[in-house]
Amino acid sequence: MISLASSHVVASPIVGPDAITAGSSPGTSEITNVTTFAERYGPWAFVAGASMGIGAALSHEAAARGCNVVLLARGREALDRTAAEV
Repeated sequence: MISLASSHVVASPIVGPDAITAGSSPGTSEITNVTTFAERYGPWAFVAGASMGIGAALSHEAAARGCNVVLLARGREALDRTAAEV
């Protein structure tokens, strides 16, 4: 079974590794490009094992950061609970 949960939450900006450039002094850096999670990694998150543990936590985090989330798991009841929460 696949449950779909769509998020309408606006993602907060995050900084990816390519957004940092070397500063003028050793040990300093400057942020040159800040993108949202969904802009950097795409608008969809496919999460296997989404019914509990790390998978459930990742599902919540991806939805909170503005991604549409596809939840995959073996247990239907636990998956339905996670989908309702996300």
